[in-house]
Amino acid sequence: MLRRLFRLALPIVTALSVGAPVASAAAPPKDPRRAVSKAYDAIQKKSATALNKATLNAGITKILDEVVDWSAFSAKTVGQTLWGEFTPDQKARFLTAYKRLITKKYAGRFKPKPTKPFEVQFRGKTDTSKKGAAVVKTTVFTYDDGKRVGVDVDYHFVLTGAKYGVRDIVTDTVSRALSYRKKFKLIYRKRGFEALVARIDKNANKRTSK
Repeated sequence: MLRRLFRLALPIVTALSVGAPVASAAAPPKDPRRAVSKAYDAIQKKSATALNKATLNAGITKILDEVVDWSAFSAKTVGQTLWGEFTPDQKARFLTAYKRLITKKYAGRFKPKPTKPFEVQFRGKTDTSKKGAAVVKTTVFTYDDGKRVGVDVDYHFVLTGAKYGVRDIVTDTVSRALSYRKKFKLIYRKRGFEALVARIDKNANKRTSK
């Protein structure tokens, strides 16, 4: 009797096993080079139509928001320990001020309605040798009084979930995040958070006036 029941049940179990969907592995994250290329294209279009520097900077801010992980960028700048000391409100205020400063510096190489559009060359393939990170290396060529000037601009990404976000921009081997760390930590330790944010705002405003 038991053997007969087993023979009757076996085809049903087999059919269910064959028809059952197999859990697929998580899709690998997209190559962040695509995001960098898309950002450059968007900046090129904005640069061609912007009436002034302020308009261009505003447009570039929105473009960077699509590719930059501002929280990770801020944490790398001040260091994980100090970032952990900030309250949620302080993190939000720091991020807002720091994003404005970084955007102004980044946008400084681009001009509204340039006589010649800037050019971009990618230097090699995306470096994903470090787990959870990626580096996209580029060289940006702009024209200053008819002279072609090239600057290496490398984007250091961190993988959060299934998406890459920029946490540092390295220009001619100089890390934007690390170049501020010592100064920011010194101001914070000696004068406090309010003084730190005030200094960042002051530096951002200086660049706005140029």
